[in-house]
Amino acid sequence: MAEAVVTTQRDHGDRLNRKRSRLKYLLHDRGVAWFRAEVEARAGVTFADRALPPWRTPSALGWTERADGSWALGFHTLSGRIAGPLKAALAELVARHGLDLQLTPDQDLILLGIPREARAAVEAFLAARGLRAESPTKLHDRALACVALPLCAVAITEAERVAPDLLATIQSLLEKHGLADRAPVFRLTGCANGCARPYAAELAVVGQAVDRHAVFAGGDAEGTRLAFSVAEKVPTAELSTVLDRLFGLWKQGRRGDEGFGDFAARTGAAALASRLRPAPSLV
Repeated sequence: MAEAVVTTQRDHGDRLNRKRSRLKYLLHDRGVAWFRAEVEARAGVTFADRALPPWRTPSALGWTERADGSWALGFHTLSGRIAGPLKAALAELVARHGLDLQLTPDQDLILLGIPREARAAVEAFLAARGLRAESPTKLHDRALACVALPLCAVAITEAERVAPDLLATIQSLLEKHGLADRAPVFRLTGCANGCARPYAAELAVVGQAVDRHAVFAGGDAEGTRLAFSVAEKVPTAELSTVLDRLFGLWKQGRRGDEGFGDFAARTGAAALASRLRPAPSLV
């Protein structure tokens, strides 16, 4: 099925114009009905119209037992960057145990095919080097950032290079409001093209102009609901203030253990945006 989708895009997608080379443009130009028929013909199947089950995104981090009895170990790698001691350790583990590698949509890495009898040795190997597979906080679990400056020609603001500092700021704000255990799915991009999927996140920061960002809210943890803008052209220096206000509103207005995305969606874009604006001066 994957091959049918990929080859359909290869043969019919716009391969000459990089800005229109993505699958979404082929779907827009040819329509879903055409695309479905083409994939069916290539895969030799017929799709059935059935109700979809609720979407759930399982965590790939940590240990997972596989169907063949071996184990997989998912490593959190912020923005997908693997360097230094982690790079050396992973290379040694792969060579020593003959492991396969898999990348995840959340920019993490999975070691596949770890023999059951080697699990303890792998744990000891990593512990001796001070390495952990899990992310440092719930906020980091699914946080994404695009490469942005200086590697992307269309980036307007920083993303990947400032992600560690911004995540540290967000984590401190969540702890301030007692919400760290409910940390939202966060995304950061350097332009509106949204390569780190900010428009389906619970909370996102998107580059708009030099040193100016849009803040989006209202998506859900499963990526099945679109976010909306609640603040425009926010200077980098003021992002923490805007996020602090957002978390304060969430803490005051949430129902039960309601997540940030659900709270924002229920409150609505207009209401959130108006409550984020500073009160007018009386002077």
